[in-house]
Amino acid sequence: MLSLELIVLSYATIVQAVDGAWGKWSAWSECSEGCGFSIQSRNRACDNPAPSLGGQPCYGLAHQTSVCDAESCNGAVPLTALEHSETCFTRNILEH
Repeated sequence: MLSLELIVLSYATIVQAVDGAWGKWSAWSECSEGCGFSIQSRNRACDNPAPSLGGQPCYGLAHQTSVCDAESCNGAVPLTALEHSETCFTRNILEH
């Protein structure tokens, strides 16, 4: 029976759950074109390491969005700060 116990113990140490961890953020994307508020984003993956064998997933955001500097609108109507705030608020609710 001793050899069977050793096999079970050896198997248990080999098959341990691995919790996921975030990799590095990508570079920020180029700012979207348009006047007023422009948007840029970046991503990261849960692959450093990826969760396996029942390990915990990564917690937190995999995608970030940021506002770029406002550009000249050349007569066009820019997105107002209020409209932008509502857009961000809606996006944050949907992404969480």
